[in-house]
Amino acid sequence: MFKKVITPKLVLRLTLGLMYLYSGIDIVRNPETWRWAIQELPGPLLSVIETIGVDFFFRIQGVGEIILALIFLAWFMPRGLVRICAFLAMVEMVLIVVLVGVDEKTFQSMGLIGASLALYILLRKRL
Repeated sequence: MFKKVITPKLVLRLTLGLMYLYSGIDIVRNPETWRWAIQELPGPLLSVIETIGVDFFFRIQGVGEIILALIFLAWFMPRGLVRICAFLAMVEMVLIVVLVGVDEKTFQSMGLIGASLALYILLRKRL
């Protein structure tokens, strides 16, 4: 019975959804504690963020992560939409690793790249 209920897709959607829900809420509530995440960004990109406002940028980021979380967690969402969200999650994590680099805070992004890529692959259309 569990074999039919607990699938790799379900596990990936649940864990990615919970991760994005936690981080999204925390970013919206405490944007100042996430400033470390932009310190290593290239100068021009950091300038753009500072122009629009760092707290505003983080709040938008947090809301975006909450939306991703809700899509991952809502079992009734269309496969195509969840697949797009998995791709966006993968792109976000790749950009973090590429732009910020790998350190004691960002190394976990590599596992999230794998999880979101796995979900993306699992959700492809069956031909």
